[in-house]
Amino acid sequence: MRRITLLTRKEEMNPEKLKNCIVVVIDVLLATTTISTLLQYLPNSIIPVKDEEETKVMTNALKGKDYLLVGEKAGFEIEGFLKPDPLYLVKQPIKNKDIVLLTTNGTVALRKAAHAEHVYACAFINTASVAKAIQQLHSDQSVMIVCAGNSGRFSAEDFLCAGELINSLVTYSSKWMLSDAAKIAKGYMEKMNDSDLEEFLQYSETGKLLQSLNYENAIKYSVEKNVADVVPVLKDGAFYPEKIHSNL
Repeated sequence: MRRITLLTRKEEMNPEKLKNCIVVVIDVLLATTTISTLLQYLPNSIIPVKDEEETKVMTNALKGKDYLLVGEKAGFEIEGFLKPDPLYLVKQPIKNKDIVLLTTNGTVALRKAAHAEHVYACAFINTASVAKAIQQLHSDQSVMIVCAGNSGRFSAEDFLCAGELINSLVTYSSKWMLSDAAKIAKGYMEKMNDSDLEEFLQYSETGKLLQSLNYENAIKYSVEKNVADVVPVLKDGAFYPEKIHSNL
């Protein structure tokens, strides 16, 4: 039987055991929301990096190409980088550019998952599309969902988004075995209405930090369900839109 395993923090992930895994990484505030949004605006690629040293290596590799640096450190802006607010970034000239993305938790989790067979980025805005891709492309495989968390701590918004994804997956098939964490996340989201979800995110630890940094509209956008018909898949270290059939 296929299994859904939920890890509530990126620190629980063991890269050495990911080789044959389908991994879905969630960082609602804001990395995976930003990636899922920007791919709709046709950048050349979105490249997650784990730290500023890796950023330098990547920018050297991109010399002579058209790219943008996007990132934050502990929520705060980094000099020379655009802030990772999806609503701000879609107003920038991103088409056909490579976007190098550095965040405190999300891109670290994505880089840690890079050894998996397939890595997808998921947020509330595209859970249905990610579930559809998994059903179409990996219908006989188990799935590991990884919440980025918050610098080693549990992150409520990522956990709830995992529950939303699990509920989407089980609409295609009831033949899933769920880990204990996956069962709890699924149950929470079955009882959560949209207005409560928005309030929950606003008052989460990360939500309160981002509100203090003027990301209020980004938080509201991040809880909009399935407004992005895109599935970000990691290929050779960069995200591109996965191709799925629309008739499933």
